[in-house]
Amino acid sequence: MADYYGTDDDDVIDASQLPEDFNKSGNKIYPGKGNDEIINIDGHEIVSSEGNDTYSGKGIKLAFYFDPAAVTINLLEGSANDGYGGTDTITGTVSEVYLSPAGGTFTGTENFEKVIIWGSNNTIITGDGEKDRIEIERPKFEY
Repeated sequence: MADYYGTDDDDVIDASQLPEDFNKSGNKIYPGKGNDEIINIDGHEIVSSEGNDTYSGKGIKLAFYFDPAAVTINLLEGSANDGYGGTDTITGTVSEVYLSPAGGTFTGTENFEKVIIWGSNNTIITGDGEKDRIEIERPKFEY
């Protein structure tokens, strides 16, 4: 199966109910526009989109690499101001965050979190985690 795409309406996407051939180590969930709720995330990568979204689960991978403006992710507060002007709610554990190419601010927790930086103008506060990881990468796609 390829990536999963939601609609431009307000969707509830249950990640545990995706088809069996959805490969969570390679496929991505694109919720679409709208105020979406993605539940039962278990290591899935969610690509940010317009709207005030809610993410819940464990091992959540949040990707803001298409967001047109800088993002602010605060895992201590369970919130993300995405680059589209929305405010997302995060409950559960996050394992990876891909910041916007326009930059961003990341505040982590005591858990291990991997932060991938795509552009400049970033502030990273890793929290009390002893083995957090920060990577700097160049985008592998064209705008």
